[in-house]
Amino acid sequence: MIRRLTIVVIAVGALSLAPIGAIADERAPASPRWTVGLDLATTGMAEVRQPFRIDVTPIPKAEGVVFALQVKSPEGFLNQQRLTLDSRGRASGFVVSNRAAVRTYRAVILSARGRVLASSTPVTVAWAPLEHSVSLTCTRTSAPVGVDVPCTITVTPAVRLDRMIASLQGMGRTDWVPIEALKVTPSGVITTDVKGLAEGVTTYRALLLRDAKVKAESAIISIAYSAP
Repeated sequence: MIRRLTIVVIAVGALSLAPIGAIADERAPASPRWTVGLDLATTGMAEVRQPFRIDVTPIPKAEGVVFALQVKSPEGFLNQQRLTLDSRGRASGFVVSNRAAVRTYRAVILSARGRVLASSTPVTVAWAPLEHSVSLTCTRTSAPVGVDVPCTITVTPAVRLDRMIASLQGMGRTDWVPIEALKVTPSGVITTDVKGLAEGVTTYRALLLRDAKVKAESAIISIAYSAP
């Protein structure tokens, strides 16, 4: 009788030492009721939204459960956003990191009290530093002298474009000559045009500038100008 009482006391003591976070992530010993899948790319760029999708099978019908995307922190997984499933048991959205980092995400089904009922396999995303690129395209590769040729300058990704200037340049006799300085629009797309002043081939490029510093350079394109 004394031995049985001692065992009970030890079991209660061991239970009291279990971390609170571990209790929230307990799984029932029986097979999981749901399977949760998380579709999320493993690479991204800081400040650029990354799409994700979760799939739950079978489709939960119980009231009071919560669907969420979580991100791992030093304190454990924390809810980043709540989700609403559609009739197919799917939900989608976007995640973003405000800086270069490696972050781990998972999709979960939670009880009304926050207990994890089912979880996807965690997905680790390596967020690279934000880097812009610029491209220059024109609608023609040849044109008569004096005829406007429509061109488009495109800056990607279209985030954090404040104070950015696109400099359209043409090659002169020995060096690049600025043709036009254009403020980058929120969409990152700028329309302009070029015009040949003499017969021959002229090459063009676009530079992306912020605070007078070059951030990116487009590929060089050429247009052959003929007599009007």
